[in-house]
Amino acid sequence: MNEDEVLAQLRDIHLPAEAVQSAPVEFALWPFLVLVAIAGVVLLVRAWRGAFERRQAIRELEHILSVPDDANRWQRLLAYAARLSARIGGRLELPDVAFQRPDRLSADERTSFVDFLKAKLGR
Repeated sequence: MNEDEVLAQLRDIHLPAEAVQSAPVEFALWPFLVLVAIAGVVLLVRAWRGAFERRQAIRELEHILSVPDDANRWQRLLAYAARLSARIGGRLELPDVAFQRPDRLSADERTSFVDFLKAKLGR
């Protein structure tokens, strides 16, 4: 038997008709729904944690503002501003009033610094 005779005996492979018709053409939707549900839960938890941390930071600021001693309050405000940069997840550029001596600050400058901190918390 030579090569030509062997090739002549070969036939095409045919699949049964039932196997061709029973192949699914649709795709499953449930994996996408599960993925969307997981992503939604993750986003919801992140938003809740962010709001919780913001409320906690605002409570801490209100506690600092209730301190009666001006020098102690200013020292706590500066420490709070230093910790705030870690809370907001970035570098916090403090205004020039933060670098002045506490005994030379006016009430308006202190108020503007507190307003600056509240604005950064609102982001």
